Amino acid sequence: MAQEQGVQEIDRNHGSGGPPALPLPSRPEPLVKDRPLPRHLSLARPSVGLTAAMGAWIGSMGRMLVSGFIVRQQREVPLSLRERTEITQLRAENRRLREKLQALERQKSD
Repeated sequence: MAQEQGVQEIDRNHGSGGPPALPLPSRPEPLVKDRPLPRHLSLARPSVGLTAAMGAWIGSMGRMLVSGFIVRQQREVPLSLRERTEITQLRAENRRLREKLQALERQKSD
C-alpha cells in the first residue's frame, strides 16, 4: 500500500499521464559488476568531455598569457611593385633636395 502510494505520488508530481513511474531499486543489480570501466572501454573518450574541455581551456589561457610577453620578430615580406616604385621615387626626390641644399650652401658661402 505504501509503495503504491509512492508510485501515485511520483506519477502525480511528474504528470506523465502514462503508466505509473516505478522507483529505482536501492540495491545494486546482482548480475552486473559494480566497478568503473577501464579507461579504454569507457563510454566517453579521454579527449572528449567536460574535463578535457576544461584542460584545453586552461592550457590555452596559459599559452595566451605567455604569448603576450614574447617579442616576435616580423618576417621580411617582399615589397610589392608599387611600394618599390614609391621608394625609388622618394630616394630620387631626396637626392634632388640634397643637391639643391648643397648648391644653396655653396652660394651662401661664396
